[in-house]
Amino acid sequence: MAVTFLTSLERLRYEQIPSSVSEEEISIYFQLSAQDLELVEVQRGKENRIAFALQLCIIRFIGYLPDNWQTTVPEKTREIIGQQLMIDKSFLKNYGTRAATKTEHLHVILKYIGFSKWAPLDNVPLETWLLERAMEHDKPTLLLDLACEKLVTQNILRPSIGIVLPGQNGQLILMLDFFYTRLV
Repeated sequence: MAVTFLTSLERLRYEQIPSSVSEEEISIYFQLSAQDLELVEVQRGKENRIAFALQLCIIRFIGYLPDNWQTTVPEKTREIIGQQLMIDKSFLKNYGTRAATKTEHLHVILKYIGFSKWAPLDNVPLETWLLERAMEHDKPTLLLDLACEKLVTQNILRPSIGIVLPGQNGQLILMLDFFYTRLV
């Protein structure tokens, strides 16, 4: 059985967009460049343009796109992106009626920023790297933070904390719990 080292609140911190974003973070991650705007403008419909731009900024900001990003993206960031695009932030609620649109947007964004989606084979080098870090640190949450940062520096879209891998005896265990059990 997997050892769970994250509390429910800690797990939420890794699975959601931070509820508040500082002015500095807004200026770094939520300001669209001229090149960004060109890419956003080719998206059809106001709802697609604002959603595409927000996804681009969220991935740059946290290296991850939560499933519920549309409902948890901070109001301030919606307003900032809406102002830059001259689109009312309320158009966001109309986004994603076609699942294919969401998938296509994610692929275009990842290609544009030079990221790839996480794949199970990415675990091998990450696990080796984590084992080395575990020799220096014994705090699992620090190792998790380091692993998330490592994925971003390698331009890999971080998977959900809830990504499951097959475990012993056919059980399913959480990816990072799996790493933790290998470390202890």
